[in-house]
Amino acid sequence: MTFDCGQVDDVQMDKILELIESGKSQGAKLLCGGKRIGDKGYFIEPTVFADVNAGMRIAQEEVQLLIWYLLYFNAELQNSDT
Repeated sequence: MTFDCGQVDDVQMDKILELIESGKSQGAKLLCGGKRIGDKGYFIEPTVFADVNAGMRIAQEEVQLLIWYLLYFNAELQNSDT
């Protein structure tokens, strides 16, 4: 099975790549992917981030791309009754 993420045009692809860069610069850990595939068309590797918090741009913006992220919840939040 192949998951490559084709975009409509270079404008959309550049926006997605910028969003991936923002995740890295805001401290999310890039586990895999996040790069353009080849030099023809507008394909980006599926991307997985860890150590993402809810305030990061990649957690707030909807993207038509396979970007997965893992939110970190501390023990207090997990054990909270609220």
